[in-house]
Amino acid sequence: MSSAFIRKLTTRMKVQRHRQKHPKRCLPNKEVAASTKVDIPEISVEDALRELAEMTRTMQAGLPFDHQHVDILLSLTFNSRKSIPIDVLQPFMCHKTVLSGEVARWLHSASFSTLLKKLTDALDKFANAFQEKAAILSVQEFLSRRSVMSRLILKDDCSNRAAKKLLGPHCLLHLDQSVQFTFSATSQVTVKDVSPEEGAIICLGFYFMRDISYPAAYGQLLGFLQSVLLNDSFSHNLQSVKLRNLLEKVCYKSAGVV
Repeated sequence: MSSAFIRKLTTRMKVQRHRQKHPKRCLPNKEVAASTKVDIPEISVEDALRELAEMTRTMQAGLPFDHQHVDILLSLTFNSRKSIPIDVLQPFMCHKTVLSGEVARWLHSASFSTLLKKLTDALDKFANAFQEKAAILSVQEFLSRRSVMSRLILKDDCSNRAAKKLLGPHCLLHLDQSVQFTFSATSQVTVKDVSPEEGAIICLGFYFMRDISYPAAYGQLLGFLQSVLLNDSFSHNLQSVKLRNLLEKVCYKSAGVV
């Protein structure tokens, strides 16, 4: 799918990127500026929302759609649709490109890859400090109680089936490398080719999308993710001794250490 709207929008974004990259080449020139203004129409949020609704109908009809185009529209309409329940966007959330882009916007990051790099760096520091594997599942094991009910990230085996009900958004790692995200009692999506680390970032994003407090059972791991990814200190009063010790090793500012 490549509507005239999307082609105009893509052109506009390319020109904006070019101007940012080569400001000296874009000095005022009345003739060039006039022609450029004609070639790059203003795109209203209302137009973008209508186009997004059309793409929703296209997808629900089982027709192909371009994930990158949806991501562009979601980016353009982000501020206008913050109050829209995430369930409205559920048809698109099973696509990794769309979902990761939306999570990056909610977590105030330039890209999902930037968030993943921050987490990877923190996990390397964790591994060096505690002689553990550089993996989010190892951090979860380090921070949480042994109960399955206290785990934000679950492995899909018989012992964890009962934990699908749970306390707030969480993810279930399937054996085929897909991840099932549950973000409400009636809303679930399954996304292919998502690592445990990517799944943890997406889970944190769901809490921001839905504007809900962390359940106590998941609070320490979510607090670790918040401190690492957002440079935003998880409340010191809510930090366990283990989390405080961990943050001192990997994220000095979050732990209140100068």
